[in-house]
Amino acid sequence: MSIKSMIEKAGTKCKILYLSSVVGAGAQLTKTWLVRYNNVPIRFNPKPKVNEALYFDTQKAFPVTVAYIMYKPGIIKRDRVKFGTRLYDIKMIEDWDEQNLYLTLSLQEITNP
Repeated sequence: MSIKSMIEKAGTKCKILYLSSVVGAGAQLTKTWLVRYNNVPIRFNPKPKVNEALYFDTQKAFPVTVAYIMYKPGIIKRDRVKFGTRLYDIKMIEDWDEQNLYLTLSLQEITNP
């Protein structure tokens, strides 16, 4: 099964958000999250992996969810993925062999946005 058919077969869609500065009241810049891509087919890996790292001299585990999407230009690590009511930070983006076919996203869920 190809990655494209695997993503499309999952049947789930998400939004890719980016942080933008918009002019608010009194000509002040306000930071807000805007939609970069809407209705992007996505497939979440059923088992989240855990990244372990030394964090202030103690070993700490960071749960990471892995998701696959078809290649979309312009997605960076500061972007977020909104899936239903859940919001994820993009921690790492992998474009395998830089073929621009699909992206593997390492996501961390935001509990208090």
